[in-house]
Amino acid sequence: MKLSELINKEILSAGDILSIIQQVGENKDAILVKNDRIREENQYTVVIILSRKMEKSFRCDDGSLAKAMKIVLKEYVKEYNL
Repeated sequence: MKLSELINKEILSAGDILSIIQQVGENKDAILVKNDRIREENQYTVVIILSRKMEKSFRCDDGSLAKAMKIVLKEYVKEYNL
């Protein structure tokens, strides 16, 4: 499934999240996913760093991994018109 299709899914499965990670990597961009359970809120951090514009990145902190992934992915897809 294309990235532009994944951002419109109501619920992202574990397979969808892996697909996002793989597709971002295929675009030669980096994606970081962090789980910080020390924090009481916003335990998940998702960051996409663009290889073509190193100064450009997209970041979201949220209590839901799927929600953080979708927010960052929307910005990423918009940047590249995917």
